[in-house]
Amino acid sequence: VVVHTFRCKSSVLRWDSSSRKLVEQPTYGPAPSSRGLHVGAACGSKLVIFGGADKSGAMCSDAFALDTSSWEWTALQPKGIGPSPRAGACAASIGETKMVVAYGAERSDAGGLDPRADVWTLDISSSPPEWLMVTAEGDAAARNAASLTTMSTAPAELLLHGGWKPFVKTYDDTHRMLLS
Repeated sequence: VVVHTFRCKSSVLRWDSSSRKLVEQPTYGPAPSSRGLHVGAACGSKLVIFGGADKSGAMCSDAFALDTSSWEWTALQPKGIGPSPRAGACAASIGETKMVVAYGAERSDAGGLDPRADVWTLDISSSPPEWLMVTAEGDAAARNAASLTTMSTAPAELLLHGGWKPFVKTYDDTHRMLLS
């Protein structure tokens, strides 16, 4: 278990199973800015994070990979158009090389939050990594702060649970998502 929080500038918190505590783990390389409401997924030995909101409240759309064997960050520069800047998305991995980023919320012109209903994959095995908007079979309404779990990788099948439409509705439903 690795935790990246808005307080993490040159380290992350890592679960130490022998002491049964979170311990500070120094990191190196170009780390993400201090932020919250970002998402992450383990892709092999890498922790890939996306988005969130920085301390000023600005939404982010950047992606980073933390190699958990060397504890070195890499700022990913994916090709292709990726997800809009957002916070409160959900993420899961598909195998060891792809992260799925789904839903979340972006700032609205009226000053609130607009929930998103789009689904993306980030393939970190490509050089450079590549974003791809994918079709998710299912009928889940736009939402943020939901949880996403991988059920199978071939075909890519995930479960989406809960979340909320900001300041309007809380969801307690579960949806099967089949990606194509």
